[in-house]
Amino acid sequence: MKFAVILIPLLFFSCGNEKSKSEKNIKDFSKAQGLITQIDTDFNYSKKFIRTYRYVYGVNSNEIFIGIERNSNLVLNQNDPIIVLVNKANLSQSFISQRGTVDKIILKELKEKAKIVD
Repeated sequence: MKFAVILIPLLFFSCGNEKSKSEKNIKDFSKAQGLITQIDTDFNYSKKFIRTYRYVYGVNSNEIFIGIERNSNLVLNQNDPIIVLVNKANLSQSFISQRGTVDKIILKELKEKAKIVD
């Protein structure tokens, strides 16, 4: 009887081998070039520094989008190039993936247009 009490919960937890949301939906996103335009930093005793990043990104050279990422743990500087993951179905849904460069031409255009946005 004790064996069954231990075994049943163990089976329930081991069968929940479902992928997380980010792993499931990663196929719905594509990489785009982005640029950090503004950083707001707040201090909270429990979470230390909480950063809000405002950024611009472009999927192609024709359209430039503006994004905001709140409560981020990333440590980035203004004018840092970033890789943004953009929802293929809705280009206005995005989040910062990491620091880096995907497309140098779009990055140059973002730097020129970011001066106008500020």
